[in-house]
Amino acid sequence: IVPAGEGSRDGVSKWASSDGRAEWSVNDRERVKRGLPPVDEWRRRHEPCATTPAIVAQVIDVHGLSPYVAGSALGALREPLLARDRAASPTAAFLAAQDAAPRPWAWVGDAEREALRRAVDRARATVEPRRCKSGACAWCGVATSIGWRSSPEKWSDRTPAPLCRACAVVWDRRSQPLDRDGLRAAALEALSGANGMGSDGLGIRAYADVAGEDHNGTATPWAYAPDALAEVAERARMTWPGSLASGLRDEYLEKVSAAKREAWAALAAERTAAEQARLQAEAHAAREAGWPV
Repeated sequence: IVPAGEGSRDGVSKWASSDGRAEWSVNDRERVKRGLPPVDEWRRRHEPCATTPAIVAQVIDVHGLSPYVAGSALGALREPLLARDRAASPTAAFLAAQDAAPRPWAWVGDAEREALRRAVDRARATVEPRRCKSGACAWCGVATSIGWRSSPEKWSDRTPAPLCRACAVVWDRRSQPLDRDGLRAAALEALSGANGMGSDGLGIRAYADVAGEDHNGTATPWAYAPDALAEVAERARMTWPGSLASGLRDEYLEKVSAAKREAWAALAAERTAAEQARLQAEAHAAREAGWPV
């Protein structure tokens, strides 16, 4: 019950039921006769209930949620906890309000509180990176992700190894290969952005290949062997530059063109040097034979 003089009092909504308002007016008069504070027709808002995170914190004692997570969780409940201008559960609310000092959200039962906890967990999973019980990502080795997927990958002890959301997107795009070459080619694409169109992954060793018994992973993706991964990523981008996203495609197409120009220039220089050496050898042979040069 919001104490007199606290919180804010809303006006009467045009959607409010006249029967409901009359019912709570009678209830309020009876409460006042008994020396209890009025419910005030469910129009007074308590300051601790001014935000969705505050509501969730009061109902299930979970604090620090963002407004998005708290609002999503409350909105996902099949039976609403709150409704404007009337109690969400009128009978339970009426009984709870008879207490001289009712605790906040007293009419919300254990089943509803558990449903809210589950809804919070689901909402948090869409925006907050979390660990997977099966370990880190089998490819990039990242320890936390917003969403996890099961995969054909295995740890060294043959237990299932999951994929983080980012790596799973590439696996799906490659039509979810199951063979080792297909999996390593997909892992290479997840690392480099380059699609090898049937390659064996250029010898890449994913996290599941090197993790051993430690499945804890790393704080950032592809951090378990930075030098080797940087080298294989560069090879992939130079080999298939046209498959890269627009941000990298132009850069690597130019790199490949520059490398080809350098290779042609080196080959031309080599041919020129070889021709000069041949001419010098012929001239030397002619002088040795006594021919005029």
